[in-house]
Amino acid sequence: MLKIRYFAIRLPVEFDQVLAFVQANSSAEWKSRLSLVHYSATDIVLAYIVERVLPIRRYLENGEEVIEKAVTMDRYSVRLFKTSNKIYLSLLDPGRSTRIVVDILDAIFPDGEYFIDPVEVNSVLIQRHIGKFDSFKLVSAKIKDFEVYSGAVGRLEISSQEGLKPDIAPFLRDKFYRVDSFTYEVTHNFVKGSIQYAKNGTVRISGPLIESAFPMFESCL
Repeated sequence: MLKIRYFAIRLPVEFDQVLAFVQANSSAEWKSRLSLVHYSATDIVLAYIVERVLPIRRYLENGEEVIEKAVTMDRYSVRLFKTSNKIYLSLLDPGRSTRIVVDILDAIFPDGEYFIDPVEVNSVLIQRHIGKFDSFKLVSAKIKDFEVYSGAVGRLEISSQEGLKPDIAPFLRDKFYRVDSFTYEVTHNFVKGSIQYAKNGTVRISGPLIESAFPMFESCL
């Protein structure tokens, strides 16, 4: 499954000025790590390289332990795009931290005059998106923070290939709980796949639907 995390961003300039800031404010150091891949009137795609130093433990023939360092690099694809009324940033295959997003925006806007808000994938946005498919059903839900008994809360995943009920499970009825993610099985133009929506703005889509489902989701933002 392809995973993309979405952020709503507020910038100190209009979208059509962002490219000029990318080209002007990227220092020599940043240009070796941050590069322009593609741009259009509504899209800017950047590649960002993070260098990591990993410790490696090696044992010599005499049994002595030696700690060495190995340098590796991670490459991230970042996209800034404009909808009818907002600017968004999407990060391909993200980690849990938002540090990469902050680093990139700091490079483009060194004065720090920007704001980042994770996209809240709520029930309204989900229904707006899956309503565009020919058919859909909820097959999995990850939930947390429901009371098992006094002083104890639970976290679990509930799944059904036949489809879950709207209230997910009878024992949750009228109880407080939080949702981590919903997974739907969808069909579109005779192609079947799955879509997982996480509350932190991350969307995972299976291979057959990637090309169509992500643009459809972005049109719902």
